[in-house]
Amino acid sequence: MKYYKYYLLTFSLMLFAGTSIGQIAEKNMSPEQVIIQKYSDGGDVSNSSSIPPQQDQTKMAQVKELSKQLNQARRNGDIYLSRELQREINALIGSEAADPNFGPQAVPLSESILPGDAPNEINISTITPGNIWATATTTQDTDGRIWVATTHYADGATDTLRIFYSDDGGLNWTYFNGFDYGAQVVDFRTDDLDIEVLNDGTDWYIYITGGYNFTGAAWGFVTRYKTDGSSFFYLNLPKSNDTDQYWTRIVSDYPRYTSNAYVYIVATMDSVIDASTRHLFTRAFTIEDPYASTPTVNDRNNNSDGSGYWWHGSSSPSGSTLKSDVAYLDSINTDIVITTSIFEVNPSIDSTLYMTYSDDYMATVPYIANSFGMAYTSMRPIMSFSGGSNQLSGSIVTTRMFQNTSDTDPRYIVTTDGGSTWTQGYIDASTNVTVKTDVIGLRGIDGQFKFGWIDAATPNNMFFYRSGYLSGSLVQTPKVEMSGAGIFPSDVYGGRAGYRLTGTDSCFAVFEGPLGINAYGVSGCSGPVTSAVNEELPITYELSQNYPNPFNPSTSIKFQVPQAEFVKLVIYDVLGKEVATLVNEEKAAGSYEINFNARNLSSGIYFYTVRAGSFTSTKKMILMK
Repeated sequence: MKYYKYYLLTFSLMLFAGTSIGQIAEKNMSPEQVIIQKYSDGGDVSNSSSIPPQQDQTKMAQVKELSKQLNQARRNGDIYLSRELQREINALIGSEAADPNFGPQAVPLSESILPGDAPNEINISTITPGNIWATATTTQDTDGRIWVATTHYADGATDTLRIFYSDDGGLNWTYFNGFDYGAQVVDFRTDDLDIEVLNDGTDWYIYITGGYNFTGAAWGFVTRYKTDGSSFFYLNLPKSNDTDQYWTRIVSDYPRYTSNAYVYIVATMDSVIDASTRHLFTRAFTIEDPYASTPTVNDRNNNSDGSGYWWHGSSSPSGSTLKSDVAYLDSINTDIVITTSIFEVNPSIDSTLYMTYSDDYMATVPYIANSFGMAYTSMRPIMSFSGGSNQLSGSIVTTRMFQNTSDTDPRYIVTTDGGSTWTQGYIDASTNVTVKTDVIGLRGIDGQFKFGWIDAATPNNMFFYRSGYLSGSLVQTPKVEMSGAGIFPSDVYGGRAGYRLTGTDSCFAVFEGPLGINAYGVSGCSGPVTSAVNEELPITYELSQNYPNPFNPSTSIKFQVPQAEFVKLVIYDVLGKEVATLVNEEKAAGSYEINFNARNLSSGIYFYTVRAGSFTSTKKMILMK
């Protein structure tokens, strides 16, 4: 059955290829300032669903005030007060816990799954064999462990979700855990999978969301494992009975918070209006106790069937889809959750990208919605914010159809000020049939992003990779082609961008092979190290004072070397004991910024020392918890 679906999608792609190709010469290759339209109504409520209770102005004012108090309590580390304030907010808006018994239930796997082959000569490794619907990847920001989740197809039986990890930068893989649905026939959805890892100060937890088809309708789920294999949790996300589309994305506000972190989920879905039209909308869920033995998934939109966190009131033609992503923005004094959405295959609105902002933990209808005119049809928005001392850098990527023909290209939209202004441009304008584009921001590194995209126009559907960082505007490295040994990405099932913390080559990506067969990891592409901050070569050695200082729990350390040297950057306590080694490798000439997270250390005075050749420098830092 999987191959039949693939051929249908491929045939559709061939039909597009038969249309006239846009003229490459007419493309504007320079970055363009994004023209933003702003709205304050939080979406059009003149649709088929009832007006949600969150629009009660008195309640909204109360929620806003409580959210400000909650924000301050969380930043002060007051967990008890945070829980009390969150309970008050949930009671005001009528947020209810999702039903843990809703829908088919997952069954943890008992068998041991063998991982794939070791990497070949160009560092392409088979993470796992089999027929793959989707992959997702993320990286732990302390030790560099890379996680990959995969969904596996089984003809006439239950599909399987499996999780793998690599401790050597993506070269070799170990099977971790997974689940299926027992005797129930469940089919995971193509390219619908997302993953997030967070740490409570001691242990790592893996959260995964995705979608699947069951009994003729689309479903969404969230699952969690502790990285010692325990604490398995599974829940089907609420939905309408007639849901035909489901698309999930997940994010957390770790590492801003550790033991008091929250998890945020957006799910975009539809419900039937009549035989020819559908209602497309986004629902929101929060998990305020992600480390509990049984986490509570709070449904922010439980008031009526077909209601939404954000939506567009226009009825969408049958076959239309809505794709959204979610990101967390630490805006210095306020926690903000952002969603970005595109309505696909809808002639009236398909050239616009919409954004919503929430400063009250998705408790009410978003207080503002931006819209960006994308000129031509755009698809599948993926968004990421990242940062070390500055969290205001963000990037969105889409696949845009130039002049609404088969000439499709990967596009970026970036901000350096938390979303007040945006700039857009081409990640690569030379491709003619880009089918998937992805971005991931590097945790703890200011404005560092990795882009990945699939070009289906070449003979072997190449997967390309490019890194970039923000310094006023987007700076990109040359693109890198990732293929070889007869391995190439599927133009239907897609791939995901990732990153490594090990070595000087920070690139990593996962993708599914031809016809969705096997999941592959690529770890050998070239590019700058994750912490490169500019392209100008320094002429002297230098170690800068860490910022911020005092700090809690993260700070950034900058240093520069004028020539290639073996560099070691070490943290010591007041007794001279080494407590962390941040750099211990050969570095090319350049300027570097390294993030140091001291969540596991006690308050006090520490020292950091950089050694490069004959150069040595030491400075003092203060950790205040």
